[in-house]
Amino acid sequence: MTTVSAPGKVHLMGEHAVVYGKPALLSAVNLRLLVSIEEGKSEIIAPAPEVADVVYHAMDVVRREYKLSELPDFRVTIVSDIPFGFHLGSSAALAVATVGATIYAVKKQWNPVLINQLAYEVEKKQHGNPSGGDNTA
Repeated sequence: MTTVSAPGKVHLMGEHAVVYGKPALLSAVNLRLLVSIEEGKSEIIAPAPEVADVVYHAMDVVRREYKLSELPDFRVTIVSDIPFGFHLGSSAALAVATVGATIYAVKKQWNPVLINQLAYEVEKKQHGNPSGGDNTA
């Protein structure tokens, strides 16, 4: 089993300006989201149904990055202290932790730069024009 944890974040200033290339100040917060992946029955255990779409997309981004025809069947379990919908970076934490866990489960590699880059791709589908700050925090 592979488990990866990612923190939530808070914008201290510049939350909307950062999307337009202006500076912002962010900080990680002491709330975490954990993604655990193990080979086996293909299923997603998550705190909300819409989480599954993000997980599938994140795993597909990893599959495409490594030019794999398919991934093994994985049981994915998500546990989160980060409340969804409160601008605390829950979707970015989900993207980062899922990408990181998938890469490690498939390739046994840990590359924070690549994880951040691929999580940003996942965030683009979720938010259209994200700043990249959430997944980086």
